[in-house]
Amino acid sequence: MRYCECFPDAIDAFPRFAWPGSWRRSLGCVGFGDKTGMSRIPVACAMAGAVIGVLAAPPAFAGSGSASVAGVSVTYTVAGEARFDGPGCADVPWSVSYRRPANWDLYVEFDLRQTGSNSPYTDSASPLYADPESGTLTGSMCIYDSWNPGRGVFTLGGTLKVEDDNYRTIGEAPLPTSTVKVSRNASKVRLKAKAGKTYSNPPTVKGRATARTATKGTLGASGTVVIEARYKGKWRRLTETYPDDFGKFSSTLSKQIPKGMKVRARLIDCGWCTDAKATTRAR
Repeated sequence: MRYCECFPDAIDAFPRFAWPGSWRRSLGCVGFGDKTGMSRIPVACAMAGAVIGVLAAPPAFAGSGSASVAGVSVTYTVAGEARFDGPGCADVPWSVSYRRPANWDLYVEFDLRQTGSNSPYTDSASPLYADPESGTLTGSMCIYDSWNPGRGVFTLGGTLKVEDDNYRTIGEAPLPTSTVKVSRNASKVRLKAKAGKTYSNPPTVKGRATARTATKGTLGASGTVVIEARYKGKWRRLTETYPDDFGKFSSTLSKQIPKGMKVRARLIDCGWCTDAKATTRAR
């Protein structure tokens, strides 16, 4: 059986990108060994992301699944919804209840995948040597706004792997898949357009794109603002621009925009906030 020793500063000895999910938020583990502790190898411990016990304020779990192999059984639950609270990451908490024979190791490998993606985000759970033969592990994965989560549904699945006390793999079983819904912050766009027909007096647009969050108030939105004008009953793209840190945007247009023409701004590709649009008439 393996054990691992954890030290608060050990994680800094390894590159940050090498620590997926909840591992980055846990203590660093720097030793593997046998039962007697005679052999230690300075590698990152795969069990660092798991936390034993029940959270004081557990999240609402919606998805679940069970698997068993070679006398080991696990049941996992995962939050059915991940909510953004501004830019960054939306947490996906999980919980694993397990039962195992004495001196056997089990490993639960989670795969969090967006529809159409071949590069899942992974996390692991495994009880340590000193842990009881049955118990609960908790942790969390992350959906980053850079993944543009509005483009597809996320699913969580994985694999249960069992090893005996001689490190031999004695069985594997897939975990049922659960769907994780992503909720982004609601966005709003404000827009003004100035008419113009000449090089010395070109048309311009300006505005602000914002999103309201649960705990951080109203923030400037990210993403792209597409500027369009209504020509002969159809919307035609004129240009695109990008909001600053406060959500403000502006652009000088190369096309003629007479007074009264409809102009529209559409916010797209904000990973943590929703698409939004605003329409006005040039003045």
